[in-house]
Amino acid sequence: MSETEFLVVGGGLSGLSTAMALSSAGRDFLLLEGRVRLGGRVLTCDAMGSDTQGPALTGYDLGPTWVWQGQPRVAALFLELGIETFQQYRPGDLVFEEQPDRVRRFPGLALQGESLRVAGGIGRVVSALANRIPERRIRTGVTVTAVTRQPSGLQVTVRDRQMRDSEIRAETVLITVPPRLAVKTIRFDPPLPEGVEMHMAGTPTWMAGHAKVLAIYRERFWASVGCSGEAISRVGPLAEIHDASPRDGGPYALFGFVGVPADQRRAMGCEPLRAAVVDQLQRLFGAGLSNPERLLIKDWNDDDMTATEDDRVPPRGHPEYGYPADMLSQWDGRLMLSGSETAYGSGGLIEGALESSEVTLARLGIGPTRT
Repeated sequence: MSETEFLVVGGGLSGLSTAMALSSAGRDFLLLEGRVRLGGRVLTCDAMGSDTQGPALTGYDLGPTWVWQGQPRVAALFLELGIETFQQYRPGDLVFEEQPDRVRRFPGLALQGESLRVAGGIGRVVSALANRIPERRIRTGVTVTAVTRQPSGLQVTVRDRQMRDSEIRAETVLITVPPRLAVKTIRFDPPLPEGVEMHMAGTPTWMAGHAKVLAIYRERFWASVGCSGEAISRVGPLAEIHDASPRDGGPYALFGFVGVPADQRRAMGCEPLRAAVVDQLQRLFGAGLSNPERLLIKDWNDDDMTATEDDRVPPRGHPEYGYPADMLSQWDGRLMLSGSETAYGSGGLIEGALESSEVTLARLGIGPTRT
């Protein structure tokens, strides 16, 4: 049985940021991630659709896409890691599709005009964080199935991809995966207080009900007809569309959020959805979009490392996230809840992931590594 002072459960931005601080403080820790890759809901691919977290400047985001001015933790982390940003592409008209035969254009309007994107994709942030953590401290392809409190610490049961179970003893366990996923997939012994379990189960996981489509083209065809690539549609299947092109040159891309509920997406099937997306892009931006070089779909509701059955219907708006302090710390501080959905300021967002890490580290008495 291996032993560690801190066990960080989840290799998303919150877990990675926490692990980087623990490493800088010279503490003993392990970080576990159930996926074979790090990043959690951060998923950046190259033009061929392959996962990428390296330094290439042609990354396309199938997970979170934007950060914004006025997010101090994001700004500080990006400065420390040398992460560059650029403004969301906005020249051209906004397109509004009210009915299949009624498409209107609005010059000068932008849905995400103040939004910033990461040069190369947000996967670069994941890669930069991971590079600050000793490789021996990270284990991927390992899920936590149980956490048991014992007089001498916590015993954690983990399962690898070959379904083999093993044990890790930790003084403190930091749960950074979404609360709803944690309470649904991890057995806590003794059980957490009923109010805590109910709060965790009732916390929607941001993005867990959504699907995102990425269409890659050799040219920015929408710009050639005077459009920014931004669109709102009441027809679908994409409800909202944005330019997703790299900062410098092509291949160029659009991404869109699928407005069809998860159950209907499954019933519809992937190929009919792909065909409907291409048909919609032609309606909105012209015949040049009839043949994308690649069309990728990431349905986060089909990702069992993100979504549960309770996430089939996404919240209508941005939820009121945030956990009271007494919920964040359980078992006399031996078990701590973290992750973006626990943050008050920007819950569900990248800034929220960093906020939750900051709060956790402060409760552990470990100062921030950023200024």
